[in-house]
Amino acid sequence: MHDKLGTKRVMATATQRPSNSETDTHSFTLILSGAEDLTDKLEKAIYGGGCGDALLGMTEGQIFLDFDREAKSLGEAIVSAIRQVESLSLGLRVTQVVPPGDKIIAFFNAMLMIRNDHPDVRLPDFEKTSGVVRKQVEK
Repeated sequence: MHDKLGTKRVMATATQRPSNSETDTHSFTLILSGAEDLTDKLEKAIYGGGCGDALLGMTEGQIFLDFDREAKSLGEAIVSAIRQVESLSLGLRVTQVVPPGDKIIAFFNAMLMIRNDHPDVRLPDFEKTSGVVRKQVEK
């Protein structure tokens, strides 16, 4: 699906794992290279390869995975996610780890700067011009 910012997101149904009192859920985003667009093949490989705890998306030409991963530490969660993604035989490389929502926050800040320079521009105008298409992908 696309959100109001033109960010493509593919939703997957994550398998609920029993909570382990020795682990916590850690949220982070992996920025990826090695793929040009979101495709069915990419989606199936990501989720079939064990990344059901992530949300696959694309914004500003960059593919990303937003993770909510259970692990004993944030470092362990990030390392396991990177190893998993890069082992999928798709040529994907993790180029950056960022806090969740970091790219969208930067996009909003850019929109607000434009609005500050052009007070007559309203936020709904951005929604109309971004080519918004909503598509729910259900598994």
